[in-house]
Amino acid sequence: MCSDALKKAVKVMAITALVLVVLAVVGLAALYFTFCGGHPHGIC
Repeated sequence: MCSDALKKAVKVMAITALVLVVLAVVGLAALYFTFCGGHPHGIC
């Protein structure tokens, strides 16, 4: 019983971590294109 709950918790945490990583990458890409792609005087 306990191991099943643990496996489920680990699975939920792994999915959550994956979603956070994807959101971070998308956010960084959006910032990169906002400040580097469209701007002649961007940060890059």
